[in-house]
Amino acid sequence: MSHPVERIPVTSRQVLSYGYCENCQGLYVEFQGHRLYKYAPVTPDEWKALRMTASKGSWIHHRLKVTQRPYQDLGTDQPMAVAANAG
Repeated sequence: MSHPVERIPVTSRQVLSYGYCENCQGLYVEFQGHRLYKYAPVTPDEWKALRMTASKGSWIHHRLKVTQRPYQDLGTDQPMAVAANAG
């Protein structure tokens, strides 16, 4: 199943890309190993905070993993749509 959320590529030891769906308040994160996860709910303010932080992996770990935010493992076969303006 393809998820047409545009993801932004990043240089990180943990994260390859990330993107946000405002309609479903879902944060899509592709980790090293090309595994894609959807975390939800993630508010627009949290999305903005992630985009502004220098360490995407650290933010995701502390704000989503440690707090046990609900997530879905979407597998490894998701095509990546690359955003024109990374950031």
